[in-house]
Amino acid sequence: MCRKIVSALLLLLCLSPVHASSELELNTKRVLILYSYDPSFPTSGKILAGVLSAFGSNLPVIDQEFLDSKRLWDQQSQNLSFQLLRHKYQDRPPYDLVITADDDALHFALRHKAELFAVAPLVFLGVNDIATAEQASRRPDVTGVVEAASFGETLELANKLFPERTRVHLIVDPSISGQADLHSMLLLKPQFPQLSFITQNLSDLSWDEFSSKLAQLGKKDMILLLSAYHDKNTKEKSFAESLALITELTQVPVFHFWEHGIGSGVLGGYVISHYEQARQAGLMAKQLLSGATDTDVALVLESPNLAIFDYPQLRRFGIGSGALPEGYQIRNSPVSLFSQYKLEFSFIISLIVILALSTLYLAKQNLLMKRLSDNLSEKSSFLELLMNTLPDLVWIKNAHGRYLSCNKRFEDLYAAKEHQIRGKTDEDFVSKELAFIFRTHDRQAILQGGPLVIEEQVCFASDGHTELLETIKTPIYDHSSGELLGVLGVARDITERTKNELKIRQSEQKYRLLFEEITQGVLVYNTEQELVDVNAAALSILGKNSAEVMHQKFALDLWFSHCECSAAVSYSDLIRQAFTDSQPQKNILLRGITRHNQQLVWLAVDIVPLPDPSDSSNTKLFVSFNDVSAQKISEASLKLAASVFESCAEGVMITDAQSRIIDVNQSFCQSTGYSKEEVAGQTPAVLASEELQPLVYHDIRLKLSNSGVWQGELRHRKKNGKELSVWQTITAVRDNNGILSHYVSVFSDISQLKQSQQEIYHLAYHDALTGLPNRRFLMEQLAQKIDQAQQASHSFAVMYLDLDNFKIINDTLGHIEGDKVLEIIGRHLTALATGASTIARVGGDEFVLLLSADLNTTEAEDIGRTILKQIEQPIVLSGQRINLSASIGICFYPQDGRQVQDLLRNADIAMYKAKQHGRNSCRFYNKAMADAVLERAQLENQLRLAITRNELRLVYQPQYDLQSKQIVGVEALLRWHNDILGTVPPDKMIPVAEESGLILPIGLWVLNEATRQARVWLDKGLNVGRVAINIAGPQLYSGHLVQQVTCALAEYKLQTKHIALEVTETFIMQQSESSIEQLRVLYAMGIEIAIDDFGTGYSSLSHLKRLPVNKLKIDKSFISDIPGDKDDVAIAKTIVALSKSLGLTVIAEGVETPAQADFLADEGCHEAQGYLFSKAVPSSGIEQLLAEQQSAALLQS
Repeated sequence: MCRKIVSALLLLLCLSPVHASSELELNTKRVLILYSYDPSFPTSGKILAGVLSAFGSNLPVIDQEFLDSKRLWDQQSQNLSFQLLRHKYQDRPPYDLVITADDDALHFALRHKAELFAVAPLVFLGVNDIATAEQASRRPDVTGVVEAASFGETLELANKLFPERTRVHLIVDPSISGQADLHSMLLLKPQFPQLSFITQNLSDLSWDEFSSKLAQLGKKDMILLLSAYHDKNTKEKSFAESLALITELTQVPVFHFWEHGIGSGVLGGYVISHYEQARQAGLMAKQLLSGATDTDVALVLESPNLAIFDYPQLRRFGIGSGALPEGYQIRNSPVSLFSQYKLEFSFIISLIVILALSTLYLAKQNLLMKRLSDNLSEKSSFLELLMNTLPDLVWIKNAHGRYLSCNKRFEDLYAAKEHQIRGKTDEDFVSKELAFIFRTHDRQAILQGGPLVIEEQVCFASDGHTELLETIKTPIYDHSSGELLGVLGVARDITERTKNELKIRQSEQKYRLLFEEITQGVLVYNTEQELVDVNAAALSILGKNSAEVMHQKFALDLWFSHCECSAAVSYSDLIRQAFTDSQPQKNILLRGITRHNQQLVWLAVDIVPLPDPSDSSNTKLFVSFNDVSAQKISEASLKLAASVFESCAEGVMITDAQSRIIDVNQSFCQSTGYSKEEVAGQTPAVLASEELQPLVYHDIRLKLSNSGVWQGELRHRKKNGKELSVWQTITAVRDNNGILSHYVSVFSDISQLKQSQQEIYHLAYHDALTGLPNRRFLMEQLAQKIDQAQQASHSFAVMYLDLDNFKIINDTLGHIEGDKVLEIIGRHLTALATGASTIARVGGDEFVLLLSADLNTTEAEDIGRTILKQIEQPIVLSGQRINLSASIGICFYPQDGRQVQDLLRNADIAMYKAKQHGRNSCRFYNKAMADAVLERAQLENQLRLAITRNELRLVYQPQYDLQSKQIVGVEALLRWHNDILGTVPPDKMIPVAEESGLILPIGLWVLNEATRQARVWLDKGLNVGRVAINIAGPQLYSGHLVQQVTCALAEYKLQTKHIALEVTETFIMQQSESSIEQLRVLYAMGIEIAIDDFGTGYSSLSHLKRLPVNKLKIDKSFISDIPGDKDDVAIAKTIVALSKSLGLTVIAEGVETPAQADFLADEGCHEAQGYLFSKAVPSSGIEQLLAEQQSAALLQS
């Protein structure tokens, strides 16, 4: 803990905003970091950290862009990236400098510098094409740091470290950079004649074939990893995935030329450090922003590579530091004890100074927080509600980076509750590197005095998922004094938005492909009616090239020597009208003689205006057209009616006035299975379903007679006898004289729709896992059953079943196996509960049965016991034998409730009463159960207010040395008096506190109050010995007991020898190793640990020997009947003898008679407490006992 405090304070000193007066403030400068790859690429975070470290606290405004060139880097992707950035930056102030990372970003920036970064100098890093780097640096506004892999040095080092490994496997993928690196490596072969070079080229291998070759490597082999991102089938893996594959399948040393593999299986080598590259590039950028010229900041041709090695890999292959090259660095090495204390000793003076300054700062902060509390108290509840309902992450830090508050969404990020986050910094939850980046962004927002918008890829500790967040950080100031209070952060998940942007880019690609490949001609006009885009089809139809029409006021009607328009106005008027009212003009036909070849041509034209949502004046006009001359020429020969009839997707049947079928279309035949010949001359009755009622026929005839149209749902019988549901429209057709001539019937097959509706109904009312009715179905059925029972004046039973300890099955076997168990239970209930009208799964492992009417209690109980007996039968799943039991509660209508909610609640109450009485049983509801629930709820509600109302108090029972009869300690005992409930006994209060979780704040109050009183006694010069404090189980479960005890001792300046902690035997024998470890820490601090109620649990001697315990307390149940009860005498003697053998102190509680005290003293019991000596008394009573003891001692002397 001390080391962490020192480290944090040192980091604070490093980050404090100290500037030389001559250094130019850069917070108004704007810098863009342009990455070649994506945010999740292993080098991205290191590059950002390196740049930030170069600027220190004098940060400019830094934005980041990712080109994602590993996945999308064809020409269209590059063009789209350029268009996206140009649109994005057109309204922003220009950047003062651009830093590019890797080759693709440099090429992109140079190609588009005039349009995107005209005034900004470029600083590149990570460029391994040295020729390109040197050529680019000749420009007056470009410089940077080259990246060159140390192939020869690393190969020489590998041969030196492993002379027996003579086969060098070069792993490479089809990427251009990977193949270039392979070429460079093979050029080195003549320098190493003792080595055999074997190329594992993923250009020729699939991942499976590659894995097979890796599995064959042995003691003569080692690996030089160049690149492994995709195989011959273009199947991609990330760097981490491919490296994991290599290290899992081989036991040979792996060398790499980039640092991001170290710590994941790479031994090391002379590696390219992207952090160091970025740091040097950042220093160059800082010089340029501060006024240096490009001649002052020259190109760095020597790649800043470092000899870096992974400590676990060095140990794995038995390599000592003496074999490593000069200036090496070792990563992931364990921290020695000397290093820990050396740091603290070196900076102890700084710590003292900082603590003094911190004390002044905290005093000021307390005054500030008091003022904030007064101002915000009325609004805090509303703001808390608002924060917790927001879908965004919201948090507030103070000016020193400590969290003041956060919402529930933010809790998921760190997998901690607000009270666990409050007061802590980022370093308490994330790595130092990531915490440094977070804090840097905080300072940047403070320096620029307004909102800072950044994008961050973060991993949520709650479940491990990652999100891309758009974060806005804003400094908060005191309106009255202008003093900085802290930083407000709001982060929104833009993962989907980013994906959508990618989809838009891909959509734009598809649009461009469609635009160019579509057979329709397309012209795009701007508001000045100038042509700004034209596709190949349009140029082909018009017989022109783009130079003749682009940026001209070209119109289709000018293409004709004489043009006729199908619209009421001219074509030019249509164009102007479309721009004016933004309404599309569809299906316009232009007919005329072309100017270039005097041909008669028809053009089918659509005019579609596309307003700009952000600028209503910036409307574009899309004109699409087809040459429909051929269609027009052949149109006369087409029979439109027949075409529509036969191509209609709906079934069509035409009958005469006597309902005899004249014709049907192909869809009719496909739907019914009848051919045209089979139905010709018949009536529609050939399709009649057996379900069709005469009333339906009557309704059809009536509607056709009155309105000439009938529409509705019918059932048709197909030729094969199967039925289908259809939506049918029948229309009566009359001739020119108004006489009925035909009926036209059109129907659509809606069988699938009906089936889907039935499935939706089933899903809505049934449990997907067991197929049983769900809670919604149960509620409706129960309401109906109540109505039926009320009308028939009979009763029925509601049975509520819950599996006992089902959570253990889910925790041990997993939820999949747990679901299988629930399915089996559902089948058992269906098979057994034949007397139930409804069996429903209402949630988790809970089921409700509605039993048949007029069952008596005996019959209902028989059903319940039958079910319990079946559930007791073992279930075997995946070779495991599972034993189950259940608890059942039963209530009756109407005596136990007349409403749905009342019956379910009362059956649930009865079920929980069954659980309280040992589980695996049935219980019937009675009013006493409800009263008990109400009483417990009232007790819990009052207990929640007990601390704030100062209703809790401690009394103290003295503990005496049986030989000297002197007080050697006191036990703190909790008492509670409530104005409504009166004095509540501990045995009634403590179980409620433990079940409700209130034992944690109550236990903390007891700890603080007892240590406070111990301090008061010491200040008065009174020696009461140790104050024994009882610790409940949940206090250890929480994991905070050591911290709470340490804080209490520190607050009241109390030494550990003045307190003792008592833990019950039953509890301590059930604890996990982590809980026992907390007791070991407290024991090591010098705090006495006692096992309370010893003898009532099941302690084993071997277990007891390993526990951090000083004292055993004999339970009072073994004291009350000694020395008369031989069994209790034997137990007491055994416990005393056991304590002696283990070197423990033994104390007896509940001593009430001199005979008991004498017996215990004779047997060697050290201490005792009980009514014989004193009952539990207030603190003043202890002081009186000590005074009497002192007086008696004076009299004896």
